[in-house]
Amino acid sequence: MPRLSAIDSVNPAMERVKWMLIPFRFATWLKLGFIGWLAGEMAGGANLNFPTSFPGRETLPPGGAPSPHFPTGALVAIIAVVLVFVFLLGLVFLYLASRFRFILFDSVIHGQADIGRGWRSYRDPANRYFGFSLVYAFLSLLIAGLLIGLPVWSAYKRGVFSSGNVWSIVMLVVWILVTLLVFALISYVIGTAFRDFVAPLMALDNLRLREAWSSVWQLMRSEPGAFAAYMGMKILLGIAAGIGMAIATVVLLLILLVPAVVVVLMLAGLAGVLHSKIAIAGIITVGVVLFLLFVAVMFVITLTLQAPIVVFFESYRQYFFAGRYPKLEALLWPAPPTPPAPAAENLTTDPARRD
Repeated sequence: MPRLSAIDSVNPAMERVKWMLIPFRFATWLKLGFIGWLAGEMAGGANLNFPTSFPGRETLPPGGAPSPHFPTGALVAIIAVVLVFVFLLGLVFLYLASRFRFILFDSVIHGQADIGRGWRSYRDPANRYFGFSLVYAFLSLLIAGLLIGLPVWSAYKRGVFSSGNVWSIVMLVVWILVTLLVFALISYVIGTAFRDFVAPLMALDNLRLREAWSSVWQLMRSEPGAFAAYMGMKILLGIAAGIGMAIATVVLLLILLVPAVVVVLMLAGLAGVLHSKIAIAGIITVGVVLFLLFVAVMFVITLTLQAPIVVFFESYRQYFFAGRYPKLEALLWPAPPTPPAPAAENLTTDPARRD
């Protein structure tokens, strides 16, 4: 097949979405959305915001009045436990993202969401993928910290913050933002090449990281314009998908909020009528359970709605890369079966059976 351009790869990717997801099957959509979520292929994300503000001086007791004191050792221990827990949780999700990256690849290749098959088939390449992802994440955080910390430290040593020169501070902020933007662009190129092109080589040829990177680098050097257009197109498609998903989520939220508000008003009315503490505690418990149920329903529906986006982007990268990688091409466009040989009814060497 010819090497598809970034634009030409859109149509076959859309056709594969229709082939895999139509007619609608809730279980298939939910499973693919779940696979995409763990693989880190969601169009949008959620941030967990933790409170970081603490009481100011106006809340402190006046003068030498005694103030509540939390043991420093206990506070340090709690912070350490929280940091370790967050770190371990991040490792778990990074490992799952590495495994499910190959499960998603396998599911779209075969046109069927099968977690078990992908989990068993790509253990070794997924482990190597995880190792690189871990090192890459650490180096990215380190470099980003240096890009921010070194200019700030240099400005502090030169007295920029104490001088009151607003222009110098503005230039410092602009410099940091520009360097972070350049670093983000470089990181995007490396991450996209690793996820979209190195991973398939690791999956189908079981290549080591260095061998896979070398092959991808040769391909990108031979067609720099095509690969640059692909990465730019992915940004545009990602923005479009994110906007569409955001609109769908808002509409869904508004639809679900109507019965939710009715339930809240009913519970509030019951709490106003019933003055028993036990009854009020029961109403609060019911409210918490219903809220958790609401969040669970939102999560499940969001995963389901993500299925077309997940399948599209995985198909898009596969169709673009397939024309440049024969093994992937053979899986997406298998050769037609060889027709059977014609029956030789009258071909015989037995003279007695000849006409």
